[in-house]
Amino acid sequence: MYRKTGSMSIGTKGPPATKLDRYVYLTDANEGNWWNSAVGFEFGHMAKIPKTDKEVWVPGKWIIHKAAGLPHG
Repeated sequence: MYRKTGSMSIGTKGPPATKLDRYVYLTDANEGNWWNSAVGFEFGHMAKIPKTDKEVWVPGKWIIHKAAGLPHG
């Protein structure tokens, strides 16, 4: 769904005066659901298949974990 609507985006920003190399962040244009969207995108979520009642697991992308070099599932 996020790919279709373009409401979710991943950004990076290099801070000028810190020890960090880069900030990586997820944003969602749907302000009322930004937390669920970002968490679902990172870790995975259940989604309904259109025109059916069947739910499937959509794996997470682990973008923040990968960017930080953290282990993930």
